[in-house]
Amino acid sequence: LATSHRIQSENLPMTPRFSIVIPTFDRPLKLDRAIQSCLAQSLAPAEVLIIDNGNNPETARIVEAHRSHCATFPIRYQQSQRFDVRKALATGIQYAQSEWTILLDDDDFLVPSRLHIDAKKIECTQPNDLAILHDFVRIDYHNDLVWEHRMGHKALSLKDALVLDNM
Repeated sequence: LATSHRIQSENLPMTPRFSIVIPTFDRPLKLDRAIQSCLAQSLAPAEVLIIDNGNNPETARIVEAHRSHCATFPIRYQQSQRFDVRKALATGIQYAQSEWTILLDDDDFLVPSRLHIDAKKIECTQPNDLAILHDFVRIDYHNDLVWEHRMGHKALSLKDALVLDNM
């Protein structure tokens, strides 16, 4: 899952700023890959927020290792109520400080041009637009395609798109 959501629609800067919110639950190695995909963006995010609703101490160590080596943008870490991804997402959205928020599951990752693509799409949005929905693919750990969803092949309302595949 990786959706972009506008939290404010007026007085946007020339280049949109993105907060990336990653809720995580006891999957530090997968989280590590998700954070690496944020660091590899061709357009740097304004911030990355890790919302931890698990209890694996390795999660905080992974976040701290990335935080200590990233001078481009802040990587913030916040505990959330245990075992509740909805609270973790709400916490991340609450603390996000940018005009746009990207929700990224801890076992997903962003292609390196994702924020650049979003910034280009934002240039075409209207003031009342709330979300940008992307194609997404599921790949295994050998980078083989498992499943794909192409938005261009779907005629969805916003409500349908937001509940698709548990979005």
